[in-house]
Amino acid sequence: MASVLRVEYENGESFIDASYHLTTSAEDVEIEVDDVPFIIQSWTVVSVEEGEVIVVTDNLQRQWPLCTHFPLINRVFREQQIPYMVLNGGLLARISRHVYYQWAERAIENEGLFWLVSGNDRFLLAG
Repeated sequence: MASVLRVEYENGESFIDASYHLTTSAEDVEIEVDDVPFIIQSWTVVSVEEGEVIVVTDNLQRQWPLCTHFPLINRVFREQQIPYMVLNGGLLARISRHVYYQWAERAIENEGLFWLVSGNDRFLLAG
């Protein structure tokens, strides 16, 4: 499904006002998505040369490393600040509540902001 799913953002790469399309060689159909099409359901830590990297699993059982290529961003959904992970093609995956709470326990607080470290990178979880 993900290989035929694409997203277009009204304001370029701002991750706001998205329209989702199912695209095949025969047709391109816009579909309605309430928030985003994917959810990060679990995670683990893998040791690599760069240190410990967070690797997440989405609702299609695909794995993604939390890194600068697949970063964590925050955006507002239904008047709440929610963390999302940017996947291939600008598609987003919302971080599930239980993963968020587990990450909150792991996060490093600095001046009222809470950061996740993955490899050599850090990502804003909340603040």
